[in-house]
Amino acid sequence: MILSSPAGASISLWPVHTSLPRRGIVVIVPGNDENKGRYSLVLPIFVDKGWDMVLFDYPGYGASP
Repeated sequence: MILSSPAGASISLWPVHTSLPRRGIVVIVPGNDENKGRYSLVLPIFVDKGWDMVLFDYPGYGASP
């Protein structure tokens, strides 16, 4: 999913939803030398316990234009 800001910046976003009753949302903010793909291994740790997750790439990093 690509989100665009009013200023024209775009970011690539991965929303990951749990199938359990939702306990909350965890937002993964990668460092500027990383991208959201590095955190895909931790998804089951949270999602399998009822947490939704949002991972994203800063503009110009990973899959963000």
